[in-house]
Amino acid sequence: MGLLMRVDGVMKSVIKWGVAIVMLCLSVAHAEMVEAVAYAPNGKRIAYGGEDKLVRIVGASKNNFRRTLRGHTGTVTCLAFSPDGRTLASGSADKLVRLWDVSTSKWKRTLSGGAGEVKSLAFSPDGKLLATGGGDWNDGVVTIWDARKGRKLRSFRVHTKPVRAVVFSQNGKTMATGSADKSVKIIDVTTGELLKTFNGHAGVVTSLLFSRDGAMLISGSTDNTIKLWDIANVKVWRTLYGHTSWVESLSLSRDGRVLASGSRDKSVKLWDIDQGKETSHWGGHSWGVAAVAFSPDGKALVSGSGDSTVRVWDVRTGKVIRTIGRNNPRPLAVSKLK
Repeated sequence: MGLLMRVDGVMKSVIKWGVAIVMLCLSVAHAEMVEAVAYAPNGKRIAYGGEDKLVRIVGASKNNFRRTLRGHTGTVTCLAFSPDGRTLASGSADKLVRLWDVSTSKWKRTLSGGAGEVKSLAFSPDGKLLATGGGDWNDGVVTIWDARKGRKLRSFRVHTKPVRAVVFSQNGKTMATGSADKSVKIIDVTTGELLKTFNGHAGVVTSLLFSRDGAMLISGSTDNTIKLWDIANVKVWRTLYGHTSWVESLSLSRDGRVLASGSRDKSVKLWDIDQGKETSHWGGHSWGVAAVAFSPDGKALVSGSGDSTVRVWDVRTGKVIRTIGRNNPRPLAVSKLK
């Protein structure tokens, strides 16, 4: 005798054998969970990847463009377009970074020799460098690569646990890193010198952004909060509360005034940075939101979820422009906060 039930969002088969109960996890929705999304700098393409080990590039507004990039043997965990839009970098649980030619959708080169699974990656503002974060459970390493030649330049052991987020400053001379050790650090890109350490999160730091003026650092965490840090004074300026589960991803609008966050609570939220106020709450995903990214013009936002869908939202109205992925997604509920 058996039954099918949902436990913590996972479909499980429960089979009773006498007094024993055996629970078998069924990887129904997990098979195509979306873990990463990225908007091309020209706003015409969206890239996404996840547990099916594939990277897909689609048209941002039309259905007439679709490419599938094969090569990874593990979950695709992170994606980033180069500043000129010609190259797409993908990081994976297979411990590799692959660089793809966006115009031809062809593989260009593979970067290997980093530390452990690749958890995050970012191009420098000039596109010459690529930083990757990862590491084994007790070893948080950042690796700097020559993005054009695919050559490893240097590695820094920055944290005591895996690096989950990396981001370059506007001048490309420093970078911020966030880790499972709950800390945020700023280091010198050339020497690896530790410049500043920010402590305050009670959970893993999953995502990082610099404010447009470079004076503030924004971090998301599994403690369900977003923190805005005053870099000069190395202290928390403001903490944003509202999510009821892990904050998985952050994105900042082009003008730097609107922050988007995606969470395991299945929602996307928009925040007014200056006021520290939640302005919009978008529901509709039936699984956690693992990734969010603004379009270059700030008019659209893309979200990727464990429900196997990627959704493109109109930022002004909060309505979905396009849904990519599983057919017949659940109805959307959008609410604006005054």
